[in-house]
Amino acid sequence: MSIANQHVRRLHPRLRLGIDATFQGFDGLQSVILYDLSATGAKVLLEHARHVSKGILAWLDYEAFGDISWRKGRWCGIHFDEAISNEWLLGTRALSPTLDQAAKAKLLSEAESFVTGKTGTEHGM
Repeated sequence: MSIANQHVRRLHPRLRLGIDATFQGFDGLQSVILYDLSATGAKVLLEHARHVSKGILAWLDYEAFGDISWRKGRWCGIHFDEAISNEWLLGTRALSPTLDQAAKAKLLSEAESFVTGKTGTEHGM
């Protein structure tokens, strides 16, 4: 079996969230939903489907600088320049508010669009 066909496990587990955050890029500040977080990066849903390449992701009491590693519509992955600590991950988990039903439905709709190949640009944030 070739390496391309093998299932690759992530080196760091992901913390599933769905919380409000911001991304300060070189083209300005925008609201995002922080969908998941690991020591080395995050998956976010951008407020606007405009070009972003690097910047600062800020959530709760934390922030990390990183580059956009992939992009699909308004969804993108951020690879942090420096890994965040386990204390930050545990603190994020402890401080994360529980999503209300409307926020859950919105996030599920956006996740479904991502999985089915819709770009997400037809949905407002």
